This record gives sequence, structure tokens and C-alpha cells, in this order.
Amino acid sequence: MEKVRKCVINARVSTREQKEGYSLDVQTDELRNYAHVNRMIIGKEFVYVESASKQGRTHFEEMIAYVLANPDITDILAEKTDRILRNLNDFTLIQDLARSRGVNIHLLKEGQIVSKETKSQDWLVQAFFALMATHYTMNLAEESMKGVLQKAKSGQYPGHAPYGYEHDRTNHTINIHKVNGEIVRKLFVIVLKDRCNVEEARKRLHKQTGVLLKKNTAHNVLASRFYIGYFSWNGVEYTGVHPHLIDDATFYRVQAILACGSKNKACVHNFAFKEALSCAQCECAITAEKHKDHNIYYHCTGGRGRHPMRYFTEEEISDFLGEIISGIKLSKELAIALADMVGDQTDTADARRQNDISMLKQRIAVLDTRMSKAYDDKMDGIIDEGIWKIRTEEWDLQKKALQEVLSQKQSLITQNDNLTPERFLDIAARIREIYNRADNFERAQVISFILEKCPINDEFAYPSFRQPFGDLFDKTASECYPLPAPKSAKKHSRRMKCNPSNSSARDRREKN
Repeated sequence: MEKVRKCVINARVSTREQKEGYSLDVQTDELRNYAHVNRMIIGKEFVYVESASKQGRTHFEEMIAYVLANPDITDILAEKTDRILRNLNDFTLIQDLARSRGVNIHLLKEGQIVSKETKSQDWLVQAFFALMATHYTMNLAEESMKGVLQKAKSGQYPGHAPYGYEHDRTNHTINIHKVNGEIVRKLFVIVLKDRCNVEEARKRLHKQTGVLLKKNTAHNVLASRFYIGYFSWNGVEYTGVHPHLIDDATFYRVQAILACGSKNKACVHNFAFKEALSCAQCECAITAEKHKDHNIYYHCTGGRGRHPMRYFTEEEISDFLGEIISGIKLSKELAIALADMVGDQTDTADARRQNDISMLKQRIAVLDTRMSKAYDDKMDGIIDEGIWKIRTEEWDLQKKALQEVLSQKQSLITQNDNLTPERFLDIAARIREIYNRADNFERAQVISFILEKCPINDEFAYPSFRQPFGDLFDKTASECYPLPAPKSAKKHSRRMKCNPSNSSARDRREKN
């Protein structure tokens, strides 16, 4: 007998608006039908609203954990690549799942099944899909930020209203909250009148009003200039058009009182390239620290004993890693093969999409016929006007939902027309430009996607490439890469000294 295969379903939308437009229902129905046609048993359905552009997604990680915990799961069903992932780290997880556990990933709209037997050329196509999806989200974020920045310049706060205010969704403004606004005013009055610190003000506010603010909330309220008409966005302060809760004199007098208290100077740093590098001499990890000159320096941890090694600035690390990925060499023959493969997948997906569009149009036409007939029945007195209104509203909602899905499918018909060989060659040629447009944390994601590891010493880097990217790099230059020379001999000699605090316990004992 044929062995029964067990699968999980992954259906995702990015926003609540897409969920309300029945996009999730359409995805789920298509995936269930696909499982039924291919005689698969659905082990579990993961249907959720979650952005795929960020690493660390809760529902995606739950699905991966479920598949790993259940060896009988052989297949994962998703509508298309960007429904299951839109960042490079998640692509690596999916690739490892297919190659190490033998799980098959079905991408319905692309007509593709990636598995353990998938060839490197097909993985390269999927890698380009993931890279282009990542580029799409980065570009979308840039365009969104332009609109957000313009909103901030006009005096409208683009973020969530702070405590004491509320959003007016109708007029798209921020107004004073009737209850919480008075709590904010009361907190300022307590500090000003009793000349107490934040903790004492919280307790007295609780005693007088019954409202106990969290410590962070109380601190943020008393320190925020939002309440006197200003707000900060991306490090720039703007004059807001929202109403003031506190007058300027009260605010600055409160700041003078609070300035007498202690300040918390603790700071935790998150460094971009720590996970990408290792020491070529002792194979220890590379760590980073922020110095008084506000620069971030990377160096060996010295976990296996101290040894001389220069300190690299984060800019130097970012630049030479960018030089490494600039070595991508995509031949014209491979670009043609990629374009042909994507074209075949696109034709298959477009044929299915055209069939879906035809069915959606038929369903809309049926609803139009029903509404027209119901109107005639109401005019002839066959049905009551109240029943006619209820039925018409139901059909109208169904029609709007179908029209939204129809519009989405029509907009996707020609979205891959520009994926020509020249387009792939252009992406490969402009990989450094795309890298330079990203911030250091986004660059680190690209590096982790392309490089498996990258040991370094004072002079060279020795990168190891993930497949299939290793086949795209110039073999004569991929053994080692020269690192940039230090900017000055003085700084170089100073950085060659290892900090005793970074030495191992064994070295400290030998020194004593």
C-alpha cells in the first residue's frame, strides 16, 4: 500500500486588513484542496497574521518546532515563497529542513516543490526569490518611511499616542484622553508641589487616585516633551500639532526637580557582525565593544590565551564583508537558465491564476444577478423590504470581498515579466549597491545568508560560502581576502596590546 504522507499548512497575511479581506480563507481553502488531491493528511494548520520581514517570528518558529518534533511530517504546504518567508534567515531554516530532514516544501502558486533531491540550480532560483523578497520588503520600508517622515514634518506624530492621549481614527488626529490626561496632569502637580522623585510621586498618585503607574511609564511621562507640544522621530525633534497637556513652565520646573536624583547609566549594546566572524589564529569568537570615542571595535575574545591582534572598527568590518560579496560572478548562460526556469514557473502560476480569476468573475456575476432579482421581487411585493435590505447587505459584503481577491490576483499576473536574464545579471552586478543601501544589521543578515563562516586575522579573511553561492564566486579570489590596513600606525600599535581583562583565567594565574 502507498504510504500516507502527513503535512502541515502555512497560511499567512501581513496585516489585519488582509485578514478581513478573506485572503487567509482563500489561502487555507486552496492548501486544503491541494492536500486532499495529493492524498495528504493535514497534521496541523498554522494560519496567522504576522509580518515576514523580521527575524524572530513567533508562528513561523512554532511551525518549524512542530515539524522537528514530529518526524512523521513529510511536507509543508504554502501558497508561495513570500507567504512562508521574506527574510534570508528563514530561508536558511527552510533549506536546512529540506536538506537535513527530507521535508518537502510545496509552493503552489510557483508550481515548485523543493526537497532533499532538489538540485543546486533549483536552490539558486529559490535563493534569488528569497533575496528579491528581502529586497522588496527593504524597498517597501524605505518608501513607507518617506511617507512617515513627511507626516512628522507636517507636525503629526506617526507613532502610537503616548499615555494621556488617544487616536481619533476618524479625523486621523491625536486628542487628549479624558481620564488618562488628568492622571498625567496630576503626576506633574505632585512632583512640582511636593518636590519628590518619580518613585515617591507614583506612590502618592496611587494613594490619591487609585491609579498605580508602572515605573517606566511614570519616568517616560515626566521626561517626555510630547506633553508640551514636541516629539522626536528618528533622532530629530519636530513641533507637533497635537494639543498640549502641560504648560512649558510646569514641565521645566519638574525637570529641574528631577535632575537632583540619580541617573541610570547602564547601557546594553547589540553589535551587528559578532556572529559572522571568528579568529583565524585561535578559532575563538570575535567580540565587540564600544569605546569612549563612540566607535565600535571588534577583536578576538582571547578565550584560548592572549595573542596580538588588531582592533577593527565596525566600518572596516562592514566594508571588507561588502567587498567579499561583490565577488559574485553570474554568467550569461546561468542567467538565461534562471530566467527560463522562472518563466516556466510563472507561466504555470499565471495559468492557475487566470482560472481563479475566471471563477471569481462568475461568482461576482451570480451575486449581481441575485441582487437584481431580489430588487425586482421587492418592487413587485414578493419579499419584504426589511428582508431585502438584510440580504442585499450580505451579498454586497461578499461581492466586495470577492472583488478584493480578484484585484489582488489580477495585479499579480504580470509581476514577474521583468525577470529577464538581463535583470538577473543586473541584480548580481548591483549586489554591492544593494548592500550599501542597507544598515549594518541588514548587511549582517545578507552576510549570514551567503557566508557559512568567516575567520579573520590581522591581514586576511578566509570566508566559506554557503551553497549554491560558492559556485558564483571567482575561485581565484575566494581563498582569502586582504583586510584594510589600519588608518594610522599609532592606533594600530595601541590596538595590538591585548586588554588583560579579555585574557583567560589560565593566563591570569600564570601572570600572578
